[in-house]
Amino acid sequence: MPAWSPDASQLLFVSNDHGGHDDLYMANADGSQIHQLTRQPRNEFFNILRRNGIETAIAYYDDLLRSEPNTHLFRDVNAILGYANRIARRGDASHALELLQFSVRAFPQSAAAYAQLGNALRASGRNREAIAAYRAGLALDPNDPLIAAALREQSIQ
Repeated sequence: MPAWSPDASQLLFVSNDHGGHDDLYMANADGSQIHQLTRQPRNEFFNILRRNGIETAIAYYDDLLRSEPNTHLFRDVNAILGYANRIARRGDASHALELLQFSVRAFPQSAAAYAQLGNALRASGRNREAIAAYRAGLALDPNDPLIAAALREQSIQ
């Protein structure tokens, strides 16, 4: 619920990134001078990623973990994997691959992260690395039929 300042010159409100991650903003009554007052670390990671690229976003993540070791920037790996897929669909396979490599570092227990990394490595012709990624994913989830099939297919080639 928005709130007005006592003199009604400014409005305090919450806005989100359509992913359910809210931040607090302040604006003048006429809508000018909008200032973001809070920054959710996850939002900031993706803002940095869009503005400055993967290297800067990963550096932000590393700095955040150094200063706040118990921080959980992401609830699960799906946000990273989804963003990597969008980057790849736009034709930027190298940055998608970097983001997928980051995903297995941030979520080392995610079979899905290793599977998507394997797919990206395979697409870029890095077959040995793809096999290693598929094997790591299958070690985490031995019953995943898609990872098993991808590993079989890759091993045949």
